[in-house]
Amino acid sequence: MTPEQFIDHIHAGKKRFTRLDINGADFTALQGYDLALRDCTFTDTDFSNAQLEGLNCDQCHFINCKFTDANLQEATFTNSTFYRSGPAKTVFLRANLRFTTFTDCDLRMCDFERANLFRSEFNKVNGLGTNFFMADFDNAVKIVDSMFRYAVFTGAQMEKCVLTNNLFIQAVFQGAKLAGAELIGCDLSGATWQHADVRGADVRGANIPSFDVRTMDLTGVKILESQQRLLLEMAEIIVFPD
Repeated sequence: MTPEQFIDHIHAGKKRFTRLDINGADFTALQGYDLALRDCTFTDTDFSNAQLEGLNCDQCHFINCKFTDANLQEATFTNSTFYRSGPAKTVFLRANLRFTTFTDCDLRMCDFERANLFRSEFNKVNGLGTNFFMADFDNAVKIVDSMFRYAVFTGAQMEKCVLTNNLFIQAVFQGAKLAGAELIGCDLSGATWQHADVRGADVRGANIPSFDVRTMDLTGVKILESQQRLLLEMAEIIVFPD
């Protein structure tokens, strides 16, 4: 199916598409509400300013695509890929992703800069190197069982959010608001916390060698007894057994 035929089918009211393979298309300002895509591939395709509210994608591939300023509110992505090796990356710059769900997706190197992610959910995703610089989480996002190594969460507002069992190894949380967040079972090795607010965060069972009691306000932070020794030793306090 050609890009022109795809647009014509949408204008005619068709909602479900299977096994599409579209390359280099210009779908800017496309209007397609509640579309269902299965086993479709879009490469070098521009969805900027598209109205795709309620989009449902299963086993789809978006390679080097642009969703700049697109409306993807209440979209669902399952078993879908947004990455292919090389410099190409998929961009969600300023996209509306309110109430959007990503499950079992490959989001490596995606760019969510300044996207609206209110009530969005990330479940079992690979977000290696993903950029959330100044993304608007509005303290309402859920991220679980996922890998966000080297991801950037600069300025993220994630107070009291559920962020459990994730790999945040060497992630950047500079200026992030994480007060009261649930980080249970996370690996926070090498993470950057400059000007971050983690007061009252629950890090029980988390790997927290990047926490420094000398430079961070850890007031109200919840830890396990077994984590005390690590925090003290990171502050160069010598702990002897009783």
